[in-house]
Amino acid sequence: MRVIAVLTLLALVACATPAKKPAFDAADTNNDGKISLQEFKKLFKSSDQDKADAQFNRHDTNRDGLLTGPEYDLWDTIGSDDSQRPF
Repeated sequence: MRVIAVLTLLALVACATPAKKPAFDAADTNNDGKISLQEFKKLFKSSDQDKADAQFNRHDTNRDGLLTGPEYDLWDTIGSDDSQRPF
């Protein structure tokens, strides 16, 4: 039961925590408050586009096709290091 309570608290904190604004805002080129796959791919070299697709899909946890602030922050913090993924 404690594990569920802790996970719930962490989820609430993540949702309430604003994204790292400068980096998020730079990636959010249309200023809609979310990062699309096309915007996300601009962060990668052309040779890494497959990697961009995989990382975007991995970190789009609600599967809405957009990265929100907390989803972006998670990617920005741990990137593609799967050993650090909490899910």
